[in-house]
Amino acid sequence: MGRPHYVDDIWLTLPVPPITNTRLKPNRKGGFYRDKKNSDYQDLVKAICMKERVQPIDGEVEMNVWWHRKARRGDITDRWKDLCDALQGHAYENDSQICVFHVKRTDEPGLEESYISVNIRRHCEG
Repeated sequence: MGRPHYVDDIWLTLPVPPITNTRLKPNRKGGFYRDKKNSDYQDLVKAICMKERVQPIDGEVEMNVWWHRKARRGDITDRWKDLCDALQGHAYENDSQICVFHVKRTDEPGLEESYISVNIRRHCEG
């Protein structure tokens, strides 16, 4: 087995996803609906992907995320399911294609607004 190589490289700068514990809310019929913050986030990511002409990558993908925080608030583990869901149908067809996932947090007190940098690329062994 050789070193992995990469094709279909996507780079995006996105707003920080909302916290996942508010993603789904129960409705009166016993089902669930998507929280407005999450729906708005998905709509924003879709618009950015369309503007950047992002096309879904086939096969397994590797996702690298850099979270640039303006303040030392928020858990590194709280937000990423919403990001993966928002990119579904844009950077890849289904988030089950993600075989490698890395997150790096950096604290940058001088930032006007926190944001994330995302790199998604096809992952190939050999």
